[in-house]
Amino acid sequence: MTNSDPPDLPPVLDVLSPEFVSSCLQGCENSVPGPDLLTYKHWREADPKGIILSTILNICLKLKDIPEDWKSSNCILLPKKGDLKAIENWRPISLSNTVYKLFSKCLTRRLQDWCEMHNILSKCQKGFTPSILSIISCLQSCENTAPGPDRLFYQHWKTVDPRCVIVSKIFNICLKLKNIPTAWKSSNCILIPKKGDLALIDNWRPISLSNSIYKLFTKCLARRLQDWCGMHDILSPCQKGFTPFDGVVEHNFVIGQHLEIARRSHTESFLVWLDISNAFGSIPHNILFAAMASVGIDPDFIQLITNIYAE
Repeated sequence: MTNSDPPDLPPVLDVLSPEFVSSCLQGCENSVPGPDLLTYKHWREADPKGIILSTILNICLKLKDIPEDWKSSNCILLPKKGDLKAIENWRPISLSNTVYKLFSKCLTRRLQDWCEMHNILSKCQKGFTPSILSIISCLQSCENTAPGPDRLFYQHWKTVDPRCVIVSKIFNICLKLKNIPTAWKSSNCILIPKKGDLALIDNWRPISLSNSIYKLFTKCLARRLQDWCGMHDILSPCQKGFTPFDGVVEHNFVIGQHLEIARRSHTESFLVWLDISNAFGSIPHNILFAAMASVGIDPDFIQLITNIYAE
């Protein structure tokens, strides 16, 4: 493709995977519902894995249209300052249906990713940039936990930099350098007791309390990787752990059905439970990096992750 050629059309009309839709749904904060009276919480409870929603939204993509009912909304008026007898001193707010807003959110995220990939936005564009929007979304979804060595809570960042202007500049420098400050890697370690004899070190679980800015940065990277994997169907449909939704329910259902069939047919059933000791710590980092490279992840991204794991 030459410099004069336009970039490829955005992959907005590609199939939306359940993982991608579920990720968008999890990032939605509850607000006043529209005419359907459904909140995002209703959808999370009814379709936590995004299977039903992704099917509906993909039909809309195929038809290149949405149901007319989705376009309806309730309008309320919020007072501004001044004489409330004047109509211009009232702000109209449209309360749209949640499924419509979710579909729009999925399309927006697809378009944002495409704009970043092709450098569509001018460097002078400061408002509504994809990177800032994604960081704000990650920050707002972070719940306050015990702080790390910097003693900063997520609430501090939300108060000091609510629009993530400062944080986005810091993170973009890290992306450019493909590295993070060494101080971010420090953490406080505390021990949480397990069951059994507490005189044995094996019966204590070490928990690392990392700096909030480090956790926010890695959360942004994880969400990008998650969206990319969902968009390209990288993960196996059998993969249920470490995803935006709780897939254990499906596995439990399969096991229950397996046992029920054995009971009805009066046959034996054999199950094997595997629990890898020190699962996270036992996997060599080089295998993780090789796995990312094998599925086509950008080398710069892999280099950044490699540097994060260094030291």
